[in-house]
Amino acid sequence: MTKHRGVPRLSALVLACLSFPAIAQAQQTYPRDARVDRLMNAAIDSSSPGAAVIVIHHGLVVHAAAYGLADIEARRPNRVESMFHMASTGKQFTALSVLMLSEQGKVSLDDPIGKHFPGLARFGSKLTVRQMLHHTSGIPDYYDDSTGYRKLLAMNPEPTNSDIVHLYADWGTARPAGVKFVYSNAGFDLLGSLVEKLSGQSLDAFLQEHVFGPAGMPSSFSLWNPVRFADTMRSRGYDRKGSGWVVDDVDPLDHLVGSGSVYSSVVDLFHYDQALYSNQLVRQSTLAQAFEPIRLANGQLEPYGFGWRLDERSGIHYLHHGGAWEGYLSHILRIPDRQFSIFILQNRTDLDPGKFALAIFDLYRASLD
Repeated sequence: MTKHRGVPRLSALVLACLSFPAIAQAQQTYPRDARVDRLMNAAIDSSSPGAAVIVIHHGLVVHAAAYGLADIEARRPNRVESMFHMASTGKQFTALSVLMLSEQGKVSLDDPIGKHFPGLARFGSKLTVRQMLHHTSGIPDYYDDSTGYRKLLAMNPEPTNSDIVHLYADWGTARPAGVKFVYSNAGFDLLGSLVEKLSGQSLDAFLQEHVFGPAGMPSSFSLWNPVRFADTMRSRGYDRKGSGWVVDDVDPLDHLVGSGSVYSSVVDLFHYDQALYSNQLVRQSTLAQAFEPIRLANGQLEPYGFGWRLDERSGIHYLHHGGAWEGYLSHILRIPDRQFSIFILQNRTDLDPGKFALAIFDLYRASLD
């Protein structure tokens, strides 16, 4: 991108013809914004793990680039096609799957979770699917509770979603539902279990059929998968240790789906982002529920939807979410009414992608009015 003072402008070539499918056929034509490159290159050098970044405005990619290494030992660089673990930013796919099942009439968001999992009926009829989507279920979380974690691993050293359903049949005491927002990974794992039960498919199979396939996301998948895990396009996760790096991309809970089991690339996420503007995946009226704030029992509003946080900056309301798992971090930021999005996927944990996202937002702020 040519540098200008003030509002950034796309070249005539990009404005004329660069939608993403055209870019994908000719990688050398990816547009890059020198300002974003400077921001990322100041933090990431070519010999360390890094990130992939895409910025989208009005259906066009205005910046797409990767930084640093996907695999230090192999000296393999990150690419915009590289697959990263999305961690908790993948919660949006679980929520979207539940909304799809609600459109199919297989579930109501206000169903008690015990209707679908009788073992969870002990938590009471007021604990609903909607409250699990909103993180107001009140159930204990084995990610944060050492007793629950040890009990789960005692059941299975590599637990699956069926194990967590059995765990909750006799473990934990819930707080009153709908009263307080408490971020719950376990709640979204249970929603992943719900998708699998109601669809009769694994979450990955459901997403391949209903989201990844229709949206055009061939590199995306859910759940630890030995074949995909060995793919040379997968970026390995790293933690900094002293002056070096250690691989961190395996965890005993990797076989659980729902709270953050999706791998994707920023290329794929472009197509996903564009599909969200249409009725291709779900009706817009259905999707709108995911972007509405929570109303707690006391009437207070909590700025969280279904896998999306709600925020405001410089007078613009936006959606965002971060993720952290193993040696991966991620951040997504969308402004649907301005058709502007930023997706950042990282394979290192010492840099905050949320700060990068806001810095990139600020670069483009003037062009969003």
